Amino acid sequence: MAMQKPQNPPQTGRPMGDGAVSATAQENENLIRRMFTTLNEHNPNKLLQFIAEDCVITNVALNKTHNGHPGFMEFMNVWLTAFPDYRLEVTNIVATADRCVVEFTARATHTGMLPGPMGNLPGTNRKVELKFVDSYELSNGKIRRGRTYFDTGSLLSQIGLMKA
Repeated sequence: MAMQKPQNPPQTGRPMGDGAVSATAQENENLIRRMFTTLNEHNPNKLLQFIAEDCVITNVALNKTHNGHPGFMEFMNVWLTAFPDYRLEVTNIVATADRCVVEFTARATHTGMLPGPMGNLPGTNRKVELKFVDSYELSNGKIRRGRTYFDTGSLLSQIGLMKA
């Protein structure tokens, strides 16, 4: 009778050479889904558990970069101030061992100040539905780099500052 070789359980992470450990694609997808659930709670302090202390978050549409936890909080507070009732709906996630791309829809009312490249835009009380794509680089179970993409023309049109 031949002995069968025992099967190894799936690895939950692997060394990346610089002390960082990558996760499985499924673990990263689960992490991002938990983060989006937390985002809908509107408590940015609770989000720091998902963000590396030395993270770099880039708002590509506005060409603005935010560094570390203070920068991440600044990034989040911009959205919370301008759209305090926002709700995010994840529509698609593609994940690997060290990256994750998320498509989502934000629905909100523009009631607060929104900083932009040409100055601050006061609240308009208009409803907004905006599509986003966020791209994340992850290690050790945290977001190290994030880039957010959205159509500024669609946003400006929906808040009444530009004709469609």
